[in-house]
Amino acid sequence: MAPVATSALALAGVALSAFPGAGAEMLLKVMGQSGKIMFYDSSESESSGITVTMDALKEVDSQGNEVGKSGSVKHSINSFASQSFTIEAKESGVDIGTATADRVNFTSSVGSNTETVGQLMVETYLMTENGTVGTDTESWDVDVGDLKWNIAFPEWKFCDPCGSGNKAETGAFLDLTITISGKGS
Repeated sequence: MAPVATSALALAGVALSAFPGAGAEMLLKVMGQSGKIMFYDSSESESSGITVTMDALKEVDSQGNEVGKSGSVKHSINSFASQSFTIEAKESGVDIGTATADRVNFTSSVGSNTETVGQLMVETYLMTENGTVGTDTESWDVDVGDLKWNIAFPEWKFCDPCGSGNKAETGAFLDLTITISGKGS
């Protein structure tokens, strides 16, 4: 039986110092249907910020070979350019570990118009107060202006198998490619 994410398969808790000592309001701009999100200080220009780009998502087998490419329901996204995202309203004053942050969540369904295989869910935190954050197994200090996100794949249905006969493929892992650019990159 292939692995199944019953509630959420958490991939990563990632943090970066995006805006050390940020004093002004931090803004988030979703750049159309591109898989790109820009973060920037409201007292500066957009070009002074950073851009996080969701480049591709691929379901792979235990050997790292992409699966679920054929058929009517795809288990991969080669480009997020045509992907629809649901963006929740910013929530301020969210406790995360011992820090406080502004949080914006966004999700995108993966599959076809009639059948999905799961969702990409990104929880984005912009620290508004210093503290300590982490995962179940590690923790680290964050400062005002640091950016952290959690990436999960709720209710993911791995290929088990996809295809038939000698073309049957079984999924084991998800590979998400992300690019972060700007602010000294």
